[in-house]
Amino acid sequence: MTTPVTRAVAKPGVLIRQARTDRGLTQSQLAELAGTTQSAISRLESNRVSPTIETLARLLDVLGCELEMNSRPKRAPTILEANSAVWAALDAEKRAALRAQTAVPVEQLLQRGVALSVQAARLRRGIVDAPLD
Repeated sequence: MTTPVTRAVAKPGVLIRQARTDRGLTQSQLAELAGTTQSAISRLESNRVSPTIETLARLLDVLGCELEMNSRPKRAPTILEANSAVWAALDAEKRAALRAQTAVPVEQLLQRGVALSVQAARLRRGIVDAPLD
């Protein structure tokens, strides 16, 4: 049974060699079936030359295989990938300015945390206050 070559982009020589060896043929036998020379098959299988799509399809057809090709849109970058690329493109000065704009002082975080903790404790005891902002 033929083992499909499932690489995203397999080199043509890999496809030809795999199909040929799956059928137990030598390069000379394939060349005779395809009407070419053993040296031409060798050059193709070693990827020293690149066949046209028509030549590749014809050789694979001789070997009882079908060439399938497809295309699809490239995957869009995730938000994290896009942001990482933008961040990496910024110089150190611009990065520092952005950090300063978006940083919340530690004191504010601690005060907020303490206030929320106090409110949570009061709620647990049944003391209802107006919510903190």
